[in-house]
Amino acid sequence: MVINYTYDEARKYQWGTCEHSVVWWCAVMADFTEQCVSENDSLAPSNDEKSNKPLVLLIDDSPSAQLRITQLLQESNNGYEVKSISAADEAAAALKKPFDVCLLDYELRECTGLDVLAGIDPETLSGPVILVTVHDEYGISQAAMQMGVSDFVSKKNLDAAYLDRAIRFSLNRYKKEQRLLQTAKFDPLTELAGRHHFEHLLEDLVNEAALSKQPVSLLYIDLDGLKEINNCYSHAVGNHTLKSSANVIASQLAMGQLLCRYGGDEFLVALPGLAMAPALNIAEEIGAALRERGCVDPYVTTASMGVASFPDEAEDHYQLIHHAEMAVEVGKRKQKDTVRPYTSSDAHRRVDELRLARELRLAMGRKELGLVYQPIWDQAGEQVIGVEALARWDHPRHGQLSPELFVDIAETHGLIREFGQWVLKTALTDYRRWGESGLLTEDFTLSVNVSALQFLDNRFVSGIAKLLQTVEHVAGHLELELTENAFVRDFDRLASMVEQLNEQGVSTALDDFGQRYSSLGYLPDFEFDTLKIDRSFVAKLGHNQRNESIVETMVELAKKLGASIVAEGVETREQHAILRRLGCDKMQGFLFSEPLAEADLVALMAA
Repeated sequence: MVINYTYDEARKYQWGTCEHSVVWWCAVMADFTEQCVSENDSLAPSNDEKSNKPLVLLIDDSPSAQLRITQLLQESNNGYEVKSISAADEAAAALKKPFDVCLLDYELRECTGLDVLAGIDPETLSGPVILVTVHDEYGISQAAMQMGVSDFVSKKNLDAAYLDRAIRFSLNRYKKEQRLLQTAKFDPLTELAGRHHFEHLLEDLVNEAALSKQPVSLLYIDLDGLKEINNCYSHAVGNHTLKSSANVIASQLAMGQLLCRYGGDEFLVALPGLAMAPALNIAEEIGAALRERGCVDPYVTTASMGVASFPDEAEDHYQLIHHAEMAVEVGKRKQKDTVRPYTSSDAHRRVDELRLARELRLAMGRKELGLVYQPIWDQAGEQVIGVEALARWDHPRHGQLSPELFVDIAETHGLIREFGQWVLKTALTDYRRWGESGLLTEDFTLSVNVSALQFLDNRFVSGIAKLLQTVEHVAGHLELELTENAFVRDFDRLASMVEQLNEQGVSTALDDFGQRYSSLGYLPDFEFDTLKIDRSFVAKLGHNQRNESIVETMVELAKKLGASIVAEGVETREQHAILRRLGCDKMQGFLFSEPLAEADLVALMAA
C-alpha cells in the first residue's frame, strides 16, 4: 500500500536527521493509523493491500470500454488489480487515494479527463496517470503533460502488449522521478530538507504567520572550521562532522521546528511562533550542545549563529534568510562560536562595506594608500636592524582607517591579491632606495605581513620571484609574516610554498606566536626564521611571574630551533629590561618608536 502523507499533515513533525528520522516516521505512522481507525473502525487490510499486484485505477464512464480495458489488463503476464470508477465526481476523490497507476479516459460524458485533473495538485498523486483517448493529436498530449500526465495511449490500436508496455514505462519513469524529487528535496548526506525545499516550506510558514499575526524566527547556523577539517583530515571526516552536528542540532528542536542543510557548512532552523528572545535561547542551547558533543567527538565543531525574526526584522522569507545570514557574518568577524541577533545596523554595515570595497580599489591608484614602518631594534634598543611595513589608508571622508578594517574588506571582496601586491611592491621600492642611499646594514630585515588568502594564491610564489628581480640584494633580507589563520586553511600546501620561498632566499616569520594553543603544532613541520611573541604576553611582563616563565620558554624554544625571536608591543622600560634578561633578540614597540612615515624612518636611520 502506498502511503501518501500530505505536506500539511507531515509538517507537524520534526524533519529529522538519520538519527531522528525514525522518531519522525513513527509519529507519521501513528497518526496515519489513527486516521485509519477513525475512518474504517478497523485495521484489517483491504483486498488491495493483500495483493502484491499493481493497483490500476481505471476511470472511464463507458461500461464497454471498462470491460475491454479490464480484459486486456488481465491478459498481461504482470497481472493487475483493477478498480473502476465511472462518475467524474467520484474520479476526483479516487485520485486522492492510494493507487499505483491511473488510466484516465479523456472523453468523459460530464467533462474531460483534464478537467478532473485540473482540481488536483500533481504532487499529491500516488502514482502516474496515463490518459486514454481516441485522439492522437499533439495538442491534447501537450496539454496533458503540462498537468502532470506521464503518458497517453490511443484506443484506436489498444491491445494487451501495448497497454502493458505503457503502464510499465510510466511506473518505471515515475519511480525514477520520485527518486530525483527526493534527492532534490532532501540532502542525501544528512537526510534533512534541502535548500530549495526548505525555502518553499519557510515561505508557507511566513505566509501563514502573516495571516495569524504570529512571529517566525530563523537561525542561520554556520559551522566553524569545517573547511579546515576537510583540508587537514579528509572529506570523509568532514562528512562525519556534518552528520554529527546535524544530529546535535536536531536534538535541541521541538516538533514543528524545521531544520535543513542550506549549504556546505550551513544549516537553517525555522522556529514558527517564536520571536527573537526565545529564538536566541534555542540558539544558545544548540551552541552549548555542540560544545558538549565536541568534548566527546573531537570532529564536532562549534558554530556561529545569526538570528532574525518575521515580521520585526524581515518582510518575507527571502529577507528573513538574508538578514540572519548578515547577522552571522558580522558576528564571525569579531568572534566565532557566538550567537548574534540581526540589527538594522547590519544592513548599513553591508552597504558601507561595498562602498569601501569600491573605494579601496580606486585608492590604490589615487595614492590614498601609504606605508608606514615600525622599526625593529636590537636587544639593547640602540640600533634599527629591521622594519615592519604597515599599510595605512588616508580616506578622504573617514580619515585614517584601521588596517584591520580594509584588509578584511580586501579579503572579503576579492581585492587581497591586488592590495598585497601593492604593499610588497611599495615596500621593496622603498627598500631599494634605502640601499642606494647606504642606509642598510648587512643584517637589515624588511618584514611584510601577508594575508592567508594572499599567501595561498597559486600565483603568489611566482609573483614574489618577479618582484625580487626588480630589487637587487633583497634576497635574504625580505621576511614574510604569517599568522596562524594561514596554516589552518591548507596545511600541506602552505608547507610546500614556504619551502619554495626559502629557495628564493625569502624568510618567514610566525606572527602573534603563542596567541593560540595550536601554534606549537606547526613548529615541527615549518622551519620559521623568526618567531614573534604576541604583544599580549609582553604586556603582562612585570605583573605575572607565570607569564614571564612562558616568555622565557618561548625565547629558549626559538634559540633551540635556530630561529630569531622578536617581542612585539614593548612599551615600558621594565618590559625591555625583562626581555633583555631573558635573552630576546629583537624588539619593537612604542618604547622605542611608533610606526614612522618613510621620510621619518630615513632620518632615524641616517642619524
